[in-house]
Amino acid sequence: MRGLVIGLVAGLALVGCGRGATAEIVVTVGEFWEMMWGKDVDLAMGGGDEWTARAWVAVDPPMDGILIDAMADPFSETAEWVKPGMAKERADMLGRLKSWRDSALKEKGRDEGWPEEEVSSRFGVVVAALVLESRLLALSGDEAGARSQAIETLVVAREAVESAPGLVKADIFPSFLIAAEAVTQFQLEPDEVSAVLEQLDLNLVETIGNSIDGEFNETKLSGILELLNGGRDAAEVLVAVDPMELGGESGVQSELQKLLDGARSVVNIEKSAQLAKELYESKAPATFDELRTKRAKLDERVVSAWGIDVLSQRPEKWDMAMVGKAVGASDNAVGVLVFAQIERNWMTKIESAYMTQMNLDAIRMSLGGKYGVEIELVDRLTGEPYVVDQTSGVLRSSLVEVDPQFIFVNQIVQNGVPLL
Repeated sequence: MRGLVIGLVAGLALVGCGRGATAEIVVTVGEFWEMMWGKDVDLAMGGGDEWTARAWVAVDPPMDGILIDAMADPFSETAEWVKPGMAKERADMLGRLKSWRDSALKEKGRDEGWPEEEVSSRFGVVVAALVLESRLLALSGDEAGARSQAIETLVVAREAVESAPGLVKADIFPSFLIAAEAVTQFQLEPDEVSAVLEQLDLNLVETIGNSIDGEFNETKLSGILELLNGGRDAAEVLVAVDPMELGGESGVQSELQKLLDGARSVVNIEKSAQLAKELYESKAPATFDELRTKRAKLDERVVSAWGIDVLSQRPEKWDMAMVGKAVGASDNAVGVLVFAQIERNWMTKIESAYMTQMNLDAIRMSLGGKYGVEIELVDRLTGEPYVVDQTSGVLRSSLVEVDPQFIFVNQIVQNGVPLL
């Protein structure tokens, strides 16, 4: 982002340069942490060094030609590569994937230093390649090898979810679900059924809901303080609320800059530390209703500091008179905004997890029914048992109506999830 201090380690200057501002406030990452917890609590140093997904992305899977289409739909029954006359081509595909996997395993100690988003994306390709390998093994007649490979892929995907840092866990959920769906394509042996069901026993909502503290390790806290340090930069505020605006060139930026310059304070570091502490200690909501209540309180906090919900409106639609009045009355409007962005991102990932969870639970219930294993699951949205629509073969929540702003939850409440 423009205007941000890069490589901040030693300290940051939070300068009040508006009307009524007095002394410069200097705060280091360690000092901010002490404001959160006191002097006797050590700073969280972890940065996801043990994330197992990193061990798989040093070597790219082969993705040229037929392999690209095959990875996109590995269990196709109509694609050209699955036809009887394509045995030679399938053998070549399988050989290339095995060679890649051997190379990837040999390079497990190599870390390319990819950013978290890049690792998540590359790991998705890894899972697609491993799933395709299991299908090719089955088509070659090696059913036992195919099942083993599919189960191994599920284990790899689960390990990647559990070891991922902070909210990045949610970015691995789709790969985990793909691996879970792949296992259902094979006829499992009794001992394999129990192993698969054990791997699928994962509360995704709780996993991501209890991971917000991972957003406050030393590196990420430095980034948060950079945003607070740039608090009076209107371009940075606009990037935060509307990334596609890239700072804004429509006149909103200059008008907002005047408001920020005129405010007595836009960042109160002690209040910001309290917001950080409360967010760090946040846990997974017990039900969707609790998440909805948390979201409403967050929206109220943003409106109180900014006059409007600046996170839900494009900048050119802002009522600048209301914004100016609220920011002028608040001493921590930018601090509120910075932590509201983190909290809203967390809530959005939890909401997405509800949808992935129901899909995962549908797989678990379907496998249980297929292999005669009784499974009782709780709908994470309500804390009550799921509603099973036997006529249409759909798993549903007992919720019947959801505010459309919650896109993911509204979708699964309206449509349910098909059982296998």
